[in-house]
Order: sequence, then C-alpha cells, then structure tokens
Amino acid sequence: MLFSKPKSERGETSAADPESVPPAPAPGAVLPVLDDAVRRKPRPDDGRPSVLGPGVLVRGYIGSPGPLHFQGDIEGTVEAPQVTLGAEGSIRGQMACDRASLDGHFDGRLDCRDLNVGASGRLDGQVRCDNLVLALGAQINAEVKVGPRD
Repeated sequence: MLFSKPKSERGETSAADPESVPPAPAPGAVLPVLDDAVRRKPRPDDGRPSVLGPGVLVRGYIGSPGPLHFQGDIEGTVEAPQVTLGAEGSIRGQMACDRASLDGHFDGRLDCRDLNVGASGRLDGQVRCDNLVLALGAQINAEVKVGPRD
C-alpha cells in the first residue's frame, strides 16, 4: 500500500513537516527580493496566470515573471506584472505590479500603474497608482495617490 506507513517511518520528510518549514519573518522585516536572473527567467507566453486557490495561505514573498491570480490568502510581499485578487482572496502586506484587479480584500501598501477595484473589492492602507477604476460598491479606506509619478 502506497501510504501505509507514516513518512517518519519511511525516512522521508515533507515541506509540510514543522521541522522543515523556515520560521516566518518578523513583522516589519525586509523580505528578500528575487534575483534578477530569476526575475528574467523565460516563461511561455501563453497568458495563463499562476493560480492560488481558495483555502490556501501563503506567508512570505511571491514573485512571478507572469500574471498571478489569487483566491487564497497572502501575508507578505507580492511582485508580478499582473495580479488578480478574487472575491474570496486577501492580501496583507506589500504589492508591486503593473496591473492590479482587486475583488477581494487588500490591506497594506500597493504600488501599481493600473488599478481596478471591483464591486466586492475592499482596499485598506496606502495606494500609489497612475490610473484608478472603481466599481460601484468598492470599499476604499486608504491613503490614495493617483496620477503620473513625479
């Protein structure tokens, strides 16, 4: 049977094992940034986003050379050219991107070129963007700076 013995008896470990998971960074700690070689790594130009489904929690840094779509919860820093936050998702921390579409809850510091907040979107914290589109029903409780950068 494939799963008849616990991993500890088979001599295996998993990323989910408490001993192998690195500790979460201290609040306010500077998080690592992707190495330039990783950031420029070629990605198939098929337009498909990397997806994080509902019920998933990620703490730390997420960087991607392609689009990201979140339905889960993120605590940390997100960098990508395009980020979509679904109605069931939340991001608490920092985000830098070219285009952001928020239908879930964002709480933190957001820096992007184009920001679209949908009807179910909620935005708290600090926002810096060049262009802002708000749907009827969007909730904003943030310091917002819109327009060309100085």
